[in-house]
Amino acid sequence: MHPDPVAVSSTFLAPPKAGEVEVEVTTLSAGKSVTSALATMTQGGKPMVMSMVTLADLSTNTERAPGAPEGTNYTPFPDVPTPEECRPMQPDRRNSPLDGVLEFLTVPGFEDWVEKKWSPDPRILMWARFRDGRPADTLCLPGLSDMGPPPSLRQGRMGWIPTLQLHVGTFARPTGSWILMDMFGSPYTGKYVCEDVDMWDESGVLVARARQEAVAPRPQTRSPLADTKSGH
Repeated sequence: MHPDPVAVSSTFLAPPKAGEVEVEVTTLSAGKSVTSALATMTQGGKPMVMSMVTLADLSTNTERAPGAPEGTNYTPFPDVPTPEECRPMQPDRRNSPLDGVLEFLTVPGFEDWVEKKWSPDPRILMWARFRDGRPADTLCLPGLSDMGPPPSLRQGRMGWIPTLQLHVGTFARPTGSWILMDMFGSPYTGKYVCEDVDMWDESGVLVARARQEAVAPRPQTRSPLADTKSGH
């Protein structure tokens, strides 16, 4: 089987509880270039997540494809400070187990929401890595794309945002341990919202892109932005 998940499309059927789960993998096809499989995560005999996964070998994905012109990267690496110049995000108040596994750094200019200074712009940039310093790889990118704070937090819109569907495309194997995550929402005003995440490695290579449709957080009676505009 090929080692790198180049496309993962997941449908979230029910929220699992903290504890053991089972994952059943069915190989649908295995060719020379790609392998296709269906993975179903269950808990207590009930399906929670179903994922269609396409795997390939990205170890040779270092050369430009035949016929591809120069200068076709329309998603340039953002002009942001290095991880050494950013500060850690405060751990989740719910003491999530992820706090002991992942480290997030807030990027200056996009950390206002941490101090409850709201912005109308649903966009957050962060650096992320494993706390033990292990190198990032293609296996961690699909999960990492859904572990950052939702862009709605920057608007002061609190609450759980259940993911309905998530698609992650991976283009290259990352180098180094840090991944820069650019998370933004558009459209982001209705009952169902769309969130995108672009992910770069330390060398500035766009290694993955994710898009998910989710249920918007429950609107508050008074928008926090109203307090911001009034100077409170």
